[in-house]
Amino acid sequence: KEEILVESFCDGIPFWQWNQENVKNVEMRNKMCNVGVRTVCQMIFKDNFIHQDLHPGNIFCSRDGKKFILLDTGMASEYDDDDHDRIISILTAFIRMDGEKAGELLIKDSNARTRDDDKVLHEKEYIAKITELTDECKFNEDQYLMQKLGEYIGRMFDAAQKHHVLMNPAFVSCSLAVKVVEGVALALNPDCEIWRIANPIILQSEIARKTKKLGNTFGVSSIAAKIKGEAELLAKRVKYAAIDAGKHNPKRE
Repeated sequence: KEEILVESFCDGIPFWQWNQENVKNVEMRNKMCNVGVRTVCQMIFKDNFIHQDLHPGNIFCSRDGKKFILLDTGMASEYDDDDHDRIISILTAFIRMDGEKAGELLIKDSNARTRDDDKVLHEKEYIAKITELTDECKFNEDQYLMQKLGEYIGRMFDAAQKHHVLMNPAFVSCSLAVKVVEGVALALNPDCEIWRIANPIILQSEIARKTKKLGNTFGVSSIAAKIKGEAELLAKRVKYAAIDAGKHNPKRE
């Protein structure tokens, strides 16, 4: 039944212990880095089954180094389609470094959940602050927002406090999960470009959500399913194109 959550015993060791024991096994560490990023991105963007207490103490590795084990999954959340779409849209805007859109979405979400006498103050100033934050990454080749997200969370909260933006708890939870996977990924592979792994998953999620809306609106589920299949194939091609990009800078493309 959907309302029953089943947990199983998994034999593993804490991530930091596994990481130390395999410090010289670069190939395995790189593989686990990819697994970790894909796990959290799929959890947030595709599965909509989000761990609400993801921290290093809740992350184990199997002894064979083939999978991550997430503990305490009893604290997990699913959101309805509208809430999930709102959360993903905000996160995607940040990851794509579109600060103006991210700011607008955060304001819209906040105003929808507050009283008329407690709406966002000085909206344009708030959007400018969020845009400034993303522009620092957009025009700096050594930074990428998803890899530096932890550094910016404090600034987001500071701007939210000053402008009375009610931060969406689900967005905050997902942002912290991204911060955790950032730490895990960079501990395994300091040269990891997280965006290369994340972007194809985000694209597939975006296509799936828009296709579902199209099918629900026009009742064309078979056509929508075909479009979805072709779009997922395109997303795979985008993934490999990013890997083969060589000296090109996809951050600006």
